[in-house]
Amino acid sequence: LCGSDTALCALPDGSFLGGAFREIKHWRDGKCVRVLKGHTDHVYSLIRLKNGNIASSSDGPHLAVRGTIKIWDLEKGECLHTLEGHTNGVQALAELPDGRIASAGSYGTITRGRDQTCQDTLAGHTSWGNCLAVLPDGTLASGSADNTIKLWNTKDGTCVRTFTHHTGGVNAL
Repeated sequence: LCGSDTALCALPDGSFLGGAFREIKHWRDGKCVRVLKGHTDHVYSLIRLKNGNIASSSDGPHLAVRGTIKIWDLEKGECLHTLEGHTNGVQALAELPDGRIASAGSYGTITRGRDQTCQDTLAGHTSWGNCLAVLPDGTLASGSADNTIKLWNTKDGTCVRTFTHHTGGVNAL
């Protein structure tokens, strides 16, 4: 992988994806075997979905173009869908137990969606959402630049707990 990669995703076959400026590179045995192009700025998050597709997120190059999420068929090298509607860049992605995609980034919100539509917004953070993780029981954890971690019920979207004793932004979970 190269120094400009801003996101990494390990795949079951031992290969990796690296997100960089406007593209995603698929690396196998130290060689780039495919390049996926379509984002308009840095790729910030990459996840492999349960169905084998890849989800990626990025920033927009300027205020007129907001952050996007793209769903890719890695084998065909094709973008299947582009999810738009974020007011700013999308920093993190997670697949929820029911198959919806959660995204974080836009100031203070976590969004959940399926089939190219945003279904709802989980509001509660007071700054950027930086990271997401799905816990074994299906709870969604979000870390933010507001120095908090929040736990969310993924069925009804309620915040069930907030951890507030961090001295800086939470960048990884």
